[in-house]
Amino acid sequence: MSTKAGQLHLRFGGTNSTYQHGTHSRDVVAHEFGHGLGLRTFAATGNPSDQQHHALQESFADTIATVVDVAANGGVPNSLTWIIGDQLYKANDFQGFRSFKNPKSDTSSVYSTADWYDDRLLGPGVDPHYNSTVVSHAYYLLVNGGKHARWADPEIPDTNITAQGESKARAIFVGAYNNPAMSTAPTFVKLKSAAMAYALANYNSATRTQVKNAFEAVGVCGVAAVVPPKPTLQTIGDLLCAGRFNPIWDLIAGATRYYAEVAPANFGFALATPVTDVDGQTNHCLFRVTQPSLFRMMACNDCGCSAWSDTEYLPY
Repeated sequence: MSTKAGQLHLRFGGTNSTYQHGTHSRDVVAHEFGHGLGLRTFAATGNPSDQQHHALQESFADTIATVVDVAANGGVPNSLTWIIGDQLYKANDFQGFRSFKNPKSDTSSVYSTADWYDDRLLGPGVDPHYNSTVVSHAYYLLVNGGKHARWADPEIPDTNITAQGESKARAIFVGAYNNPAMSTAPTFVKLKSAAMAYALANYNSATRTQVKNAFEAVGVCGVAAVVPPKPTLQTIGDLLCAGRFNPIWDLIAGATRYYAEVAPANFGFALATPVTDVDGQTNHCLFRVTQPSLFRMMACNDCGCSAWSDTEYLPY
């Protein structure tokens, strides 16, 4: 695909020993025409070191390909809807380039691509098709429901998304791509925010929650877009007077609050008693204990909470 004097030019590869002619695959044709729509819908420029804008252009074009597939199937998605580029490989009509359903290990997909925000590749020369499937998998989950393809991975939330159906999910995503916020340096987080806003304005808060869950299932969570790492205590604080402690920790980028627990000896050192819940810009909390206790804390944002910090013993 190329552009010249404001016009979109499409060129499809010819037949060779591996591929059918490019026009043999409905997905490939729909994808390239989808680029024409994408370039007129939202910005194609942004941070060159991250290139989320390019990944979004590719994901949008892939989404248009699924729309065409669904229409050709009488309005109902099938298994090949979620494989981009099927019918192109001579050796296997059911094999394609990228998978919405399981980007990393779908056996019908030739390429393993990203399905988790923090695993995306960075750099000016990165192929944006690799990162595009982070958003594509969120779209698949919103349409079909269920959990992330790798939900058993301890780093990935096992959130269960309620299926919204293809037509509803499509309306939400296309509406989000048309949001004015996407007209300048679009990002995955901007798309998430726009999709949530569209869902709330045109459906209800329950739909908005499912949109939020779908994006957070692939790690797109907020400014930081990932769960914070566990906090590290600089010091548990000096014993200013009997039982008075002032733990101080390193602030974590992207954390919006810190939560702490204390476990007094008379409760068997069971960590369950809340101590404090402070905002993400605060790096200490002052509290008292009346007996030997244990102390631990975690960092949180809208994607979830970190692992607990190392447990500290507080003498008294």
